[in-house]
Amino acid sequence: MAMLQVFIDSFIDHYAPYVAQTTEIVVPLCEYKRDMDIRDAASRCLPGLAKATKNYPSDCQKLIRLFMETIYRAAENEFDAEVV
Repeated sequence: MAMLQVFIDSFIDHYAPYVAQTTEIVVPLCEYKRDMDIRDAASRCLPGLAKATKNYPSDCQKLIRLFMETIYRAAENEFDAEVV
């Protein structure tokens, strides 16, 4: 997951075509109950995905709204204060 974050951040200007697919994988992992490291790593990918859509304002807004909802839900259910 950390490598995915590095990949997104490294190719941010060219990553827009892959944001939808990556989002489908990463968002559910933000609420993965069995491992806090997975939740933490998945949530660290979200800012890069949002930045990759900066040239597509309507997509960026939808994505940020989805991420905020996901993070809020995950924070409500988080057991570990370090992850929140």
